[in-house]
Amino acid sequence: MPQRYFLEKKSNIISGQDAHHIKIVMRMKNEDEIIVCYENSCFLASINV
Repeated sequence: MPQRYFLEKKSNIISGQDAHHIKIVMRMKNEDEIIVCYENSCFLASINV
């Protein structure tokens, strides 16, 4: 199941602690999938590092 990330503002770019967690901690690579949630909606997205 893809990891969920909750955004405070609408953006196509994840940065800061979430980016660190995706790349270093979770060791995700290009084309890995995550779920991005913003307000009351969630979307399936793929990683492009």
